[in-house]
This record gives sequence, structure tokens and C-alpha cells, in this order.
Amino acid sequence: MDIGKSLIFLRDYTKNNIEGYYQQYDDFGVRALILLVQDRFKFYLGINTNQNNQSSDRKIKDLRDAIEVCYKREDFIEFAEKYYISDVLLSKPIDVEWYVNELEDYNLKIVEKKPLTLDDKYTVTHIVWGLYMIGRENAILRHYKDFLSDVLVNLYSKTKPSDIQTETLYFLSLIDKSRVKEDWIIRLEQGQEQDGGFSGEEDVMRAHHTALALLTIYNYYNL
Repeated sequence: MDIGKSLIFLRDYTKNNIEGYYQQYDDFGVRALILLVQDRFKFYLGINTNQNNQSSDRKIKDLRDAIEVCYKREDFIEFAEKYYISDVLLSKPIDVEWYVNELEDYNLKIVEKKPLTLDDKYTVTHIVWGLYMIGRENAILRHYKDFLSDVLVNLYSKTKPSDIQTETLYFLSLIDKSRVKEDWIIRLEQGQEQDGGFSGEEDVMRAHHTALALLTIYNYYNL
């Protein structure tokens, strides 16, 4: 895989599609993902986060940090679309049991090979991310780490190469990198297209997929 080509692909996407200091419309989190790539690879992609028209010196710790930089707090509910994401971002009281029960239901469907819609699959990854964000700094994550990893491995195994499969792999690389197989990374790298981007029906989804691919590869080789 040519990482440089993928970075240039995202830089060109930013130049043509992103402006200002805050996202003004729902972009599926692409702006935050690109900012995270920009931070991890130390390669300026055009995401500006302060009024000096330069990338911020602030260290972007994680995806939540990037979201808080790229989107206005009052837009979290609208852009997140799902309350179980906006609640995490807004630090509202969380019913952990609900997150776990939802994942158990979805995981059972995956294991039993019952059909899931694409929206269902994104719901799974987003609930996993929500629970990960809630519990990563306390005993909650230690208690559910294996469960969350199992859900992601099961979903990955039942999904064809696509943005959602890469998103599944990305979150797995955060929660338990040891569960990520080398073959999966090789297969991901082979998905790079001629212009450096990764597959997607629209430009915004190609950018989403490309950013996720770069972040997954970064985590696999550096965390």
C-alpha cells in the first residue's frame, strides 16, 4: 500500500470539500477522521482548527477529541444522529446495561447468520465505540473488552471488504490489537485504489473509508 497516495487523496478531498473551522453539515464524521489522520501521520491535510488558518498544536488524543475540535457542541445531537453517540459526546448519564444488551442481541444475529442491514452493522460499530469511550479509563472496559472484541471479530468475518468492514477493524485495533490478524491488514492494504483512495459510493464515503484504512494501519503498526 502506498500511504503517501492515500494521504494526498485525503488532502485533495479536504481542499475540494472542507472549509472553515467547524463542520457546517453532516459529513459522517469525515472531517474528524481526517484531522485524526493528520495528527497521527504528521502530514498536513488541510484541516484548520484555529483562526490563524493553521492546524492546531493541540494533541488530538482520540476520535472523540477530533470530533470536539471539528464540530460545534450544539451540533453534536444533529450530526451524531443516534442518541447513544451524542450522549457519550455530551457526557450524559449512560445506561451501560442498554449498550451491552443491544450488542448481545446483534451479536446473536451475527453468529446465527441472520441478515443485518448496512445500518444495523454501523449501529453495532457505533455502540461498541460508545461503550469503549464510556469505559476505557475504568473497570468497565476491562470487564467488557473480550466481549466487544468478539462482537467486532464476528462482524468483520461476516462482512465483505467495504467501509463498514474497515470501520470494524479500526475499532478492533483500538480495543484489542492482538485480535487483528495480519491477513486482515494485508487484505485491507490490497483494497487501495489507483488514486490512493478506498472504495465508496460517493466522494465523502471514499474519504471516510480512506481515513479509516490509514488509521487502522497506523494503529496496527504503532500502538
